[in-house]
Amino acid sequence: VMTAALNGHAPIVGALQRAGADVAAADGNGWTPLIYASLKGHLAVVELLVKGGADVQARDGEGKTALMYASQNGHVKVVEVLLGAGAGAGGTDAEGWTAAMYAAIDGHVSTVEALISAGADVCAVNSGGLTATMCAALEGHIAIVEALIKAKADVRAANPDGGTAIIYASEKGHVDVVEALLRTG
Repeated sequence: VMTAALNGHAPIVGALQRAGADVAAADGNGWTPLIYASLKGHLAVVELLVKGGADVQARDGEGKTALMYASQNGHVKVVEVLLGAGAGAGGTDAEGWTAAMYAAIDGHVSTVEALISAGADVCAVNSGGLTATMCAALEGHIAIVEALIKAKADVRAANPDGGTAIIYASEKGHVDVVEALLRTG
């Protein structure tokens, strides 16, 4: 099932499910068919696996879920299916990263917006002291910074080293992000 899920072969996944294949099976890294399909954005496979009882909360060896992988890769339709199936928008991996942080650092605004709508904690802080706003500011993702500001993210949050979203944006020369953060007061 894992190989078929990874490669997006929905008819094969369906046939294997009907034959009794274990959709919850995990490989040596803790990756399940749902994680593989979510990583690659194979919507039809994700839908089949969810309908077949796949655990949307399953975590790999790093504590990452299918939702986190889908978010990191900007697969917003997969994110929506997973959220609809009960995947928690506020979960964290072993390093404290949330799905919103992964989407924010990689520039996936629609995904961040879907996660915010599902109740993601926009003020969450990972083990390195980063917030989703800091992640977006660091990479210059202005639309995400604006979405997080609108969602009432703490734009003044500082990590243990004193780093803030405005400092990260300033260091990287992201003028539009700095200006948006300054407008928040």
